[in-house]
Amino acid sequence: MRLLTGLMRSSATGGVVLAGSAGVGKTRLLLECLAVAESSGLPHARVGATRSAAHLPFGAFAPLLPPPDPEAIEAVEGQGEFLRRCCAALAERFGGQRFVLCVDDAHLLDHASATLLHHLVVTGLAFVVATVRLGESTPDPVVALWKDDLTERLDLAGISSEAIEELLATVLEGAIDGATVARLVLRCQGNVLYLRELVVGALESRSLVNQGGIWRLVAPLTPSDRLVELVETRLSGLTDPERWLLEVVALGEPLGSAELRSLADVSLAEALERHGLLGSRVSGHRLEVHLAHPLYGEVLRTRLSPLRARSIAASLAKAVEATGARRREDTLRVGTWHLESGEGLRGDLMLSAAGVARQRYDFSLAERLARAAVEAGVGFEGLFCAAQMAGFQGRVVDAEIELAAIAAQAANDTQRGLVAVTRMDNLQYGLGRSDEALRVGAEAEAEIADPTWRYEIAARRAAILVRTEGPRAAVEAAEPVCREAEGRALAWASLFSVVGLSRMGRLAEVFDICSRGHEAAQALTGPPLHWPPEIFASMRCEALIHAGRLQEAEELATGQYRLALADGSEEMRGVYAWFLTKVLGLRGRVHLAVDYGYEGAAVFRQLGRRPFVAHTIGVLAGVLAISGRNGEAIELLAEAEAIDMPPDEVYAVETLQA
Repeated sequence: MRLLTGLMRSSATGGVVLAGSAGVGKTRLLLECLAVAESSGLPHARVGATRSAAHLPFGAFAPLLPPPDPEAIEAVEGQGEFLRRCCAALAERFGGQRFVLCVDDAHLLDHASATLLHHLVVTGLAFVVATVRLGESTPDPVVALWKDDLTERLDLAGISSEAIEELLATVLEGAIDGATVARLVLRCQGNVLYLRELVVGALESRSLVNQGGIWRLVAPLTPSDRLVELVETRLSGLTDPERWLLEVVALGEPLGSAELRSLADVSLAEALERHGLLGSRVSGHRLEVHLAHPLYGEVLRTRLSPLRARSIAASLAKAVEATGARRREDTLRVGTWHLESGEGLRGDLMLSAAGVARQRYDFSLAERLARAAVEAGVGFEGLFCAAQMAGFQGRVVDAEIELAAIAAQAANDTQRGLVAVTRMDNLQYGLGRSDEALRVGAEAEAEIADPTWRYEIAARRAAILVRTEGPRAAVEAAEPVCREAEGRALAWASLFSVVGLSRMGRLAEVFDICSRGHEAAQALTGPPLHWPPEIFASMRCEALIHAGRLQEAEELATGQYRLALADGSEEMRGVYAWFLTKVLGLRGRVHLAVDYGYEGAAVFRQLGRRPFVAHTIGVLAGVLAISGRNGEAIELLAEAEAIDMPPDEVYAVETLQA
């Protein structure tokens, strides 16, 4: 606006053309220019071009011009004379002053109106602010405005993720959950019109709610009716083959070139790319095709009938399998398409696809695939995966019921160990039943001979004891595991040994154990049992906080938080939001600490992690109290007290301080 206002008040140029795709804010800027002209006392007028008026000579300017002489317009000489009459009439209308002329959608002007616009700029009668849409055919006289340097051209590419976050916080009048911002940024791609409709639709559907002081999405984003209409306008005029190809890409993107060739005529894809509906990129040695905007896919998938969706899914699975399906992600793609089509549900494929989905933190899809594997005849592995995914989504009671049932089916030490440590995690972190978690571990140890799994269970016991009996008990339980074990058991025992030693002030020992535990975690292969490897970075963060190395702790927690956002790991986002609340509060950055605290508490509530809700609330209430927000702190402490949990001998310290 500073740039545009300066140009309007200067005689150095004939105007400015605002170019960009639909929804990036061209019209809004044009209206702001109109408002500036009005408030500044400058003569001004607005013209709006439309497709319906594009065949009418001077149709866009009709409200500003005298009635035309049809006979004069018919002749070539008459057109020139009429153009001069139009300019004279506009000069008279504005008292001979240079006026500000705002022309919306100038790419839709009829040729006569475009010529008049060009003439007004050349003669200096008007300062023109015009908008044009990228990818659209534009009349030559309009193109000449910037091509011949008669006007400036300003290309609008949408707003940045930082600006989107600031805009959301302003509109919603509150802090925004980091994952919510990331999801909206991904969907709108900087397009403010799409962002607005996404937010309005999410508010109307109650998908976007204020939970405990922070705005967050609690359900998937779905296009509102108005947003569907906006996108459908962009998709209007497609032939049946073109629409079908876009639907195929919407369900299968990104599609490799070989896959695309087996499904459709490549020239059709090239035509859709020229029209700005498809895009392509090179990933490694692979050429991939995708939709030009994520919301095109949202709308296309919403409009698909179940019958058509199943048919396309079956075609995609067949095409990818025919081209080899050699990449790891192809396992998930093909498995998902078979699941959606209801055809080719092989147990081994479904289970492998569930494993890939689990590693991508898509727990809902992983559970669906695992249950399909069970229906296809997969026994223990499918049942275990499905139960574990239920727990990961916050259905901790369901998970415990299912895990207890399949424990009886465990046929070897590996299966017994898997069920035991998963139940211990679920009972402790989901249900807060520490005594029962210890009992499950003891019963499993009595049946298991494999030392690897016995160490795993011992490490889990240390994790429970740090809360139920305090730091010293945890350190003593973890010590033989840290000394003798390797792999996951060593990493897990190190984590809670660090928690205990840090709280006991034995900082000289902490960083050595941190290093050994982190090296063991980094060397892990295969899918994690309950927690992803990123959890083990928290041990160093804990040690840094207690050593007073707060800047290092903040940098580590911030990096892990951003990694969790990028990976879609809700659990790790909650963990590092909790750590950021601690370290930012200690550094006196209380407002930012509060935002992270509310975010972490909301994540843990959704995941059913009641102990972590209490831990995060304890830290958050203390920060609120420091910042003078006592009413909020009191409410949170009451919530923490109402969480029916066994006494905690470590993290209750923060609650007592609060």
